[in-house]
Amino acid sequence: MLAEIYRDEWGVSELLDSQVLRETQAIFGKAIEKGVPRSTPHRTAFKQRLKTSTDVFSAFRVHRCAQDVAAELTDEQGNRRSFGEWAERVQPYLNHQNRAWLQTEYTTAIRRAHDEADWVRFREDADIYPNLEWVPSTSAEPGADHKVFWGTVLPIGDTFWTEHRPGDRWNCKCSLRQTDKAPTATPRVSGRRHAPQPGLCAKPGSGEVFSDDHAYYPSDCRMCLFGRSASQLRHLLGNLGGKGGRTLASSCYECRYRVACMEKEAETRAYKEIKSIREDLSQWVNKNLPEEIIATSKNGSPIKARRIILKIGNTSITINKNSYGEIANKGQASPDYSKRIQLAKRLHVPENANTFKFVRTEDSKHHPDVEAFDVFVGTIDGEPVEIKIKRNRDVNVLWALRLL
Repeated sequence: MLAEIYRDEWGVSELLDSQVLRETQAIFGKAIEKGVPRSTPHRTAFKQRLKTSTDVFSAFRVHRCAQDVAAELTDEQGNRRSFGEWAERVQPYLNHQNRAWLQTEYTTAIRRAHDEADWVRFREDADIYPNLEWVPSTSAEPGADHKVFWGTVLPIGDTFWTEHRPGDRWNCKCSLRQTDKAPTATPRVSGRRHAPQPGLCAKPGSGEVFSDDHAYYPSDCRMCLFGRSASQLRHLLGNLGGKGGRTLASSCYECRYRVACMEKEAETRAYKEIKSIREDLSQWVNKNLPEEIIATSKNGSPIKARRIILKIGNTSITINKNSYGEIANKGQASPDYSKRIQLAKRLHVPENANTFKFVRTEDSKHHPDVEAFDVFVGTIDGEPVEIKIKRNRDVNVLWALRLL
């Protein structure tokens, strides 16, 4: 990232396709996985909702970091610093940003994800336990600003909980629990001291881990990385409009430009990854499949093909370039696509091939040029795998491979 920033080659495409963004998103993805209890209803969809929130947060986080280090490219006289001098100058900032702050954000994300899951449960059980109680902090040195709320009992639907709740402070360790205790008086507070801290203002059940009033987010859409980079999408999405402030949407999470840019970049990245995997597979085939003369043409010239003959019991199976082409064409959107291709390269290894056993024959009504498909199950490097063999005129050719 630093080299690209120094060469003035860092834009939204580079950001969204960067390793540093993927690593940041993965860190918060682990926080959500850790924070959401397994008993949460519709857990997969719920986690994905939270992950979308932290993916957006990660993009603005990395962008803000890039902006801050880019601001140090020139000295007080406007002269451009050497790369070494600049990198040394920004290293303390990067260390603090990617260690101390990232750790705080990570632990807060775990807590906020757990709190969001709690709200799902609170609402489901509201007919039994209609009220919530603010439980004191477990911190050794709790903040004084939350002490006034300890012991407060109010109905789940009370507006108090949209204005104050555990987790609206960085490193807060207060919590809520459901109760059938009688409601207490609502604490009377005023001023900024008791307001949620920036980045932690999302309402309960919103699905947002961090709110878009955090310093990483722009206060003006015209300053947004997505707003500026989406000019090519404006014929689809309309004009920016307005003279300042949030003109595209009430929230960065709802912004159509942001959604369009991130989805477009994700599609582009997925296409590049698949293309790279297929190119690597093609090179592997040309290097590792021996070339043989399989026939002679009418004019006497040899017809060659690259193939391996695999023996499974008494069955001889041909693995050729078309076999790998068929495997590469299937399931490109699957998360195990890359792993499946890697395992396909290891099928012919004797210790893997010897594990396969015939399990069934499938009809080939949708493939008129095929007599039938024979299915075998075994393991490749310890991974359970199913392979499908195309049978036609006593010729057996590997046609598909999938993980079990």
